[in-house]
Amino acid sequence: MFRSLLIVLLICLSTNAQALQQTPAERDSSVLSILTAWLSLNNDGPEQPEAKPDVMLRVVRVTEDWMPYASTDGWTAAALIKESDSLKYYEVAIWEEVDAVHLYAFDEDFDPYYGLQPGISDEEKIEYREQYRIMRFEDMPEPYSPARSEFLTEAFAEFTAHIVEQHTDVDHHLMYSGHGGPGGQLFAGQMSSYHAGQFLATWTEQLGKRLGVIDMGGPCNKSAVSDNSNFCQYSQFYVASDLPNGGYQFDDWTSEKYLETQPEHQYHRLLGDNENLVDALEGRIDLKRQAYEYARNNMIQNQVMQANYLFNCDSYLTFQEALDAFAQNQPINQTRDLRYNLEQQNATQLLGLFDAMIIHSADNKDFFEWPEEHNGVQIIE
Repeated sequence: MFRSLLIVLLICLSTNAQALQQTPAERDSSVLSILTAWLSLNNDGPEQPEAKPDVMLRVVRVTEDWMPYASTDGWTAAALIKESDSLKYYEVAIWEEVDAVHLYAFDEDFDPYYGLQPGISDEEKIEYREQYRIMRFEDMPEPYSPARSEFLTEAFAEFTAHIVEQHTDVDHHLMYSGHGGPGGQLFAGQMSSYHAGQFLATWTEQLGKRLGVIDMGGPCNKSAVSDNSNFCQYSQFYVASDLPNGGYQFDDWTSEKYLETQPEHQYHRLLGDNENLVDALEGRIDLKRQAYEYARNNMIQNQVMQANYLFNCDSYLTFQEALDAFAQNQPINQTRDLRYNLEQQNATQLLGLFDAMIIHSADNKDFFEWPEEHNGVQIIE
């Protein structure tokens, strides 16, 4: 505004001397030209709203044999970058040592390696980490009990209510880092299938829309009929594997290769570089393929089967409806691999729907001949 006004004043000054020699019609034409120039300088259109980062709720279960409560490193370092222009992390720790669940919002000042410095007491480590805590729920019931499942459901409802209040008009995502298994549960079986659905329903109701992605590409065997059916109701996309994840190591490990292929680290870049979520998630799957390449010799030597899949949840729900109708007339054999089962039953229409719901994948089937059929979804519960 001030810059354009200054330009107009300069134009006026430069033409002032000539204006005295102009006819009235010529002066009117000059004034009109100046006004037109000023309007064009200020006609930039409506101001564009500032882009806001997506939100990722990342959850870990911290067992006593893995990491003590008096620590600042380990799980806190998995997502080294806590916030960027494209993504902000909130992190939940299910602390077994103190029977509590905490919600944290670490920022870029947080140093996960603070506690590794010499002379730092346990009390100082805890105090340092806990200054980033937003909420805490104590007296957590016994592991794997119905009471714990209900406790976590209530705690997470409070967590997401706070997050939604702070971030109302962006995409929200869920990521769990830890062990897993089929059955539709969350957080290594600490939240039952029923309560997992209840929690996700509450979150999406608070948000007013489905989540962007539920990323279970870290835990083992989280792509089963029970998992996909439960989670796809509440998310646009789902990432998971029908195999145990891991069990291999890079042939030549470097920290650069590790960060290059780590989803928690790369999500910032993927969401920032891509205009839509599906492209970012396809890139997230490609990280797995690159990791497999870095471990090719190790995988071949140890015959480690690996795969990760990106599901379009709308397509999955369409498939699930057709599968349920099919199963009423022709029972599904309880073999491990769903696609192989459908092939054996000549379910041509279902096979087409199955292939359509997996929109991107990465595996290492070209490394060696797999001894078992694994095509993306387990039937076994």
